[in-house]
Amino acid sequence: LGLTDPQKLPIVFLLVPVLLVFLIFSLGVNMYLSIFGSKVSTIKNRNISLLIGSLMALMLLFYFSGGLVLQDILIIIAIFIITIVYVNKY
Repeated sequence: LGLTDPQKLPIVFLLVPVLLVFLIFSLGVNMYLSIFGSKVSTIKNRNISLLIGSLMALMLLFYFSGGLVLQDILIIIAIFIITIVYVNKY
């Protein structure tokens, strides 16, 4: 199909889904943490929501490139957990 061929689409149409996934997850997690989260500062809530949004966008990029395997998912989750621990520490 010509509509989904990355060779024939402008770069904008390839980046928009990734940016939308990032925005939806970031804003959704930020809203969830502000409503149901504990007494964590808004800066930490924002940082955690940005990390989760970027995690989802990164996994989507790996999936689009055909390179999303179990090892990639485990490495991304490990980096994510280390970053969350670091953000919550400071």
